[in-house]
Amino acid sequence: MLRKIPTLLVASALLAACNSAGGNPLEATTAATGATTTVESTSTVVPTGDTTTTEAPTTTVAETTTSTAPPPVVPVPLREGLASFDAYVFTFSIITSGPSPDESTESSNRIEYDRETNSRLVVSDTTQTGPDFTEPEVTTEKIRTVGNITCTFDGTDWTYNEVSDQEREMSDLAQRLIDFVPVIESPVEVERGEVAGIPAIHYTFTPSGLGQTSGAITEVSAADYWVSIDGAVLLSYHLVASSRNGPLNDPATEAFTLEMRADLVDTIGPGEITLPDKCLNQAP
Repeated sequence: MLRKIPTLLVASALLAACNSAGGNPLEATTAATGATTTVESTSTVVPTGDTTTTEAPTTTVAETTTSTAPPPVVPVPLREGLASFDAYVFTFSIITSGPSPDESTESSNRIEYDRETNSRLVVSDTTQTGPDFTEPEVTTEKIRTVGNITCTFDGTDWTYNEVSDQEREMSDLAQRLIDFVPVIESPVEVERGEVAGIPAIHYTFTPSGLGQTSGAITEVSAADYWVSIDGAVLLSYHLVASSRNGPLNDPATEAFTLEMRADLVDTIGPGEITLPDKCLNQAP
């Protein structure tokens, strides 16, 4: 068995969170008001009897102001956020390697959903390498769902499955009980812009816990996310982290890497999903 970060477990959790239907930041404003201090004119009597009036200058002292940044926006759970769209295309991938350089697992997933046609397409690809494999092992799975009919492709054959409305309702309930919340710690705002045409805020963050127990040399080269201003929907998430217990050029060094990426591609969706004839021909 390969000793590796449980990529497939994490990917399955993500896939389960996406594979079903369905805070705005507080604005802080401060205004600086100027306070005016006026020194009254004084009269000086000159011995000759003439009176000369000297005007004292007017001094304006600005009050000290303090600007409070709005609190960071933390995304709502993934399923809850995606359920706010009538249609969407969402992708996520997880790549892990270690402890040796030739051990790796890559999982990529694409979910396309359209509420109007009650259809969904999920495509999952997994590639594994390591001493247990003479060559990279590639697994592809496609799941197409329209209404109560699901067609599943395991890389070789299509399988037909149809459930009743009652079964579908219970299945939907079971899926809603589980959601996915990404790790976000002490986010710092970077900029504001758009993702897939949606106004959003870009944050960076620093995950904790790496190297604290193991003493390993760790590095987080990317940790950021985009969240929608309206609804706090996770629009993009990217994390790249590495850990090693010795020098890079030492064969005895165990090194692990983890890269995770999730992106909302669009909110247009696929339209109607077509079920393949090789699947439909298996219908009773």
